[in-house]
Amino acid sequence: MPNQSKYSWKDILYSFWSIYFCGDDCIEDLGGNFRDHLQGNRFLNVPSPDRVLDRLKELSLPKEILKSPRGKSLHEFGVNKDVNSLNLRILSSLQMFFDKELTLDYDNTIIFNNKADSLNTYKKEFGYCPGVGIIENNIVYIENRNGNSNP
Repeated sequence: MPNQSKYSWKDILYSFWSIYFCGDDCIEDLGGNFRDHLQGNRFLNVPSPDRVLDRLKELSLPKEILKSPRGKSLHEFGVNKDVNSLNLRILSSLQMFFDKELTLDYDNTIIFNNKADSLNTYKKEFGYCPGVGIIENNIVYIENRNGNSNP
């Protein structure tokens, strides 16, 4: 494999973060002018948007499929315990939590979309219904759910 096609996790993450830290809002922004601007940076090798997405997919796990005791719906959950645990360790090492009483806020929201795997929500439109745990202003837990899994 040629050297220019090898990217470290540092290259992947720095390139991904640079999209949002520089004011853009989607992975495709890594291409074109934005990529040309970053390309001269000696601190990272900038991959294509497709390569970043392929590498991030390596972190995914199979969905957990659950059936409610009553009802006919199958509920699909995507929970990556290792990534959630890593997130907590990073926040702890940054001393984001102090020895005081903390409040965990857990909430779900519907993200409406027309993707092939989204399901009909209780609002009668297709989408996902992810759950997010927050302490203070820090996201400490994320789970993805299909649209028919209500809060």
